[in-house]
Amino acid sequence: MAGNRQTRSTIYDPAIQFSVHEIELAAPDGITLTGRCWFGPVSTGAVFTRVAAQDGEVWTPRSDCRLQVESIQVFDRNVESIDQTWSARLRLVGDAASISVIGTQQERLLLVGDDPTPGSWAWNGNLWVAP
Repeated sequence: MAGNRQTRSTIYDPAIQFSVHEIELAAPDGITLTGRCWFGPVSTGAVFTRVAAQDGEVWTPRSDCRLQVESIQVFDRNVESIDQTWSARLRLVGDAASISVIGTQQERLLLVGDDPTPGSWAWNGNLWVAP
């Protein structure tokens, strides 16, 4: 599912979410990583504010962060946004210390944005639907 209808992902729905597969480059001013969009759209300019790690079947909050999406690449092409289930490379700017330190522990990581504006998504019993 994508666009204005999305399936259930995690306890953080309907906030934007990006599951980290690999941290490619961590620098003081940002981080480049690959992974998959679990709830979208994730767009350039979007901000991730939380890092969670998978503990069995549960995503546990690990730290706060403030990482803004500077660029998104899909198959080596720049795009403005990705929807649920899309894999991509993200360049994030901001304080990357919170995620790069956690990432060295080889945990499965999830970046989570702020909760969306009330009314922007509604659960209909089967899918998240945007009006």
